[in-house]
Amino acid sequence: MTELFITLSILFIAALCRQWLGKAKAARKNSAPTQRPLWMGPDLIETTEAIRKAIFRRLQEAGQTVPERSMVSDELAQHHAHAMAAGGFCSSTDPEGESLDGRLRRLHPNFVGTLAEWNRALGGAGSHNSGSLAENLLNGPGADGRSLFEAMAKAPFNLLGLGLAGNSQRVILCVILADHWATQLDVPPLLEREGCWAVTAELAAGTTASELCAALVTADGVVGNSSPPAVTMGDGKQQQRICAYPERITDLSNTSVQWSRGSVAAIRIPLP
Repeated sequence: MTELFITLSILFIAALCRQWLGKAKAARKNSAPTQRPLWMGPDLIETTEAIRKAIFRRLQEAGQTVPERSMVSDELAQHHAHAMAAGGFCSSTDPEGESLDGRLRRLHPNFVGTLAEWNRALGGAGSHNSGSLAENLLNGPGADGRSLFEAMAKAPFNLLGLGLAGNSQRVILCVILADHWATQLDVPPLLEREGCWAVTAELAAGTTASELCAALVTADGVVGNSSPPAVTMGDGKQQQRICAYPERITDLSNTSVQWSRGSVAAIRIPLP
């Protein structure tokens, strides 16, 4: 009888334990996570917009044109800001050696224009609200020692990209200043006659066909320049005729297009 009582007591206690563990597990599943989040500062979107508004306000006060928002410039800035926060560095070139030009070729290879980048890291992000954090990020020197507005004074731009990322130690701001001239169409060049190809690009607002010229570039160097006048079609696209010595170009697979506007050269674009 004593053994039976002990056995039943054990089974009863085991059942109570299973019931208690089940309730505790369900409670943990439905409760809010207690682990400290990686980002302890204000909301990233709110802070990013505070930075954008502060930049626009200063440009307007200085009588300068406010740049446009663009998916290209914002994406370049956001990608690099998160890479810097995750990799623990603050530089325009990542530890693998990829530069801003390399990121442009990888993310938006048909962009015709120039780019500049400004980065700044700030510690103790959790102690600021979005407004003060935006001002602190804008008022200090960047990774290259210059302030953002010094960099903006030297780089022509009509697009502004912002990227903000943070971890438990610091927040990193990446600003992309892009001067967008055109977008090269992702179509193979048209061989109009021997040694003469037509490359087409869609002009950006504020760019005229007469301002741009293009050249074919191979591993051996520049092999041909655009022969004016360029043709502007009714849909706003521009067709540049690039003529080169036919005996020097037998294969376009390793050839890129070098667009230029006056004396300023854009980043080279590989041919599709």
